[in-house]
Amino acid sequence: MKNMKGEFALKKVFSVLLGTVLAATLISGCGGGQQTPSSTQTSSASHQEAQAPSTSDDLKTLLAKAKDIKTISYTMVMTGDGKELAKSKMWMKGQKVKMEMSDGAMKGTFYVDSAKKVAYTYIPEQNTAMKMDMAQFENKKSKTPLDYGEQLEADETKYSVIGDEDLRGEPCKVVEAKDKDAVSKLWISKKLGMPIRVESKNNGTLNTIDFIDFETADIPDSQFELPAGVQIVDMNDLMKGMPKAEN
Repeated sequence: MKNMKGEFALKKVFSVLLGTVLAATLISGCGGGQQTPSSTQTSSASHQEAQAPSTSDDLKTLLAKAKDIKTISYTMVMTGDGKELAKSKMWMKGQKVKMEMSDGAMKGTFYVDSAKKVAYTYIPEQNTAMKMDMAQFENKKSKTPLDYGEQLEADETKYSVIGDEDLRGEPCKVVEAKDKDAVSKLWISKKLGMPIRVESKNNGTLNTIDFIDFETADIPDSQFELPAGVQIVDMNDLMKGMPKAEN
C-alpha cells in the first residue's frame, strides 16, 4: 500500500511538471491580435519599409551575440493576465537540461539528456526518480531563449522590428513575430542577444514568459546528474503492468 501511494504521488508531480512544460510551449507558440504600444509606433508605414533592411541587419547582429553561448542558466516565470502560473529554474549545457519546479510543498526536478534520449523526474521528498523515454517529449518541450533567436533568423518574413524599449532597466529591441495564425511580441536584450520577455494573447488572455537571472558561466557536469542513492522507477516497465483502457 505504501508503494502504491508513493507511485500515485510521483505521478501527480510528474503531471504538474509535464503540464508546465506543455504550458510553456502553448504560451510561446500561440497568440493573436496583440496590440503594439503607441510608444513603438512612431514611424509611418513608408518609413518602416524604408528602414526594413537596416533594422533586419541590426537584429541579426544582435541575435549573433547569443550564438557563442555554450552554457546558460535562468529563471522562467509564466503568467496569465498578470497572475503567476508557474516558475522554474533552468540549467542548460550542450544536450543536457535541468529544470527545478515546485507545486506547493511538493518539489520536483526534471532532467533531460538528449544525447542518451532519456529524461527523469526526481522527487526529493521520496528520493525517487521516474525514468522516461525521451521520445515522449521531443515534440512537447518548452522553448528556450536561444530557440527564439534561431527561429527569427530562419525566416525573416515572419517578424518585424517595431521599436526600442527598456524592460526591467535593460535596453531591448522589440520584435513582433508571426507563425501561421499566431502573433507574439518579444523583447530582445541588446546586451544578451536573447529575449527576456515573450508575450502572446490567446483566447482573450494575455500570456507572458519572463526570462530573468541569466548566467552564462560554465556549469559543472555534476549539476545534471541525479543524486547518489536515488531509487529509479522505469515508467516503461510500470506502464506495461497497467491495465489497458477500454473504449
